[in-house]
Formats: sequence, structure tokens, C-alpha cells
Amino acid sequence: MGTSAAGVLHTGQSRASRVRLPARTVSVAVARRRVRDVITAWDVPEALADAAVLVTSELVTNAIRAEPGAAVTLCLSVQAGRFRIAVHDSSPDAVSLRATEEPTADGGRGLVLVDALASEWGSQRIPGGKEVYAVFDLRPEAEG
Repeated sequence: MGTSAAGVLHTGQSRASRVRLPARTVSVAVARRRVRDVITAWDVPEALADAAVLVTSELVTNAIRAEPGAAVTLCLSVQAGRFRIAVHDSSPDAVSLRATEEPTADGGRGLVLVDALASEWGSQRIPGGKEVYAVFDLRPEAEG
């Protein structure tokens, strides 16, 4: 098991990367770039890149809005044919899927997009806050 200069942990077929980001809007662009770089470096199918980047934007934006502290953490991993994007913040507040009825509303669509794009998503309490995650299945669908 070793770590590359980019902070990517390689363990056989599993890979993981973690980066702490300031809880500021500029971090959304940094997170998107990180996801694109990881997708390329880890040979994740490029077809997932746009969806993964959009999901990352939504998760990081939500975490920054919820974060009472100074930073959020972006965690990326590939394991067992799944690409996982998770964002940790220190807010204990649960997240829920709620679509806004107002077409001009300034928010309320983020997790609806995550739900539509990811194979699965969810949230869980972790020590010191919560984790919101999205998973993309990398395995080819079984033909039947």
C-alpha cells in the first residue's frame, strides 16, 4: 500500500483520495477539478465525468452552506466496481430530498440532481458531523 504525491492511496484495486477544503465557494471549483483529475488518473470511465463533477458541485456547495466551521472534506474512492464521492462537514443537520416548486428559487434542486445522476446516494452521521455521499456503479450492466 502506498500514497502518491497527489494524496491518492493505492490498495490493490481500491483507491482513495481525501482533501480538506476551506468552507468557501471557491472550493467548489477546486473539488470539481480534483474529481476530473482522479477520474483520469484512476481510469474511471470518462462517460461518468460530467455527472460526477455535477454531483460533486452539489455536494460540496451543500456542505459549505451547512458548515459552521472552517472546512469541509472531499473523499473519493473506487472499490468493488463503484466510484464514491463523499463530503464531510461538521453540521449535525440531516439532509433530505426536497424539490422546490418555485422555478426561480435560488436552491432546492441539488439533491434532486444527485438522486437522478448517481446510482445511489445518502447521508450518515459521522464523528463530528455528517457525510453526504453519492455512488456511481462502474460495472457494466448485466445483459439479459
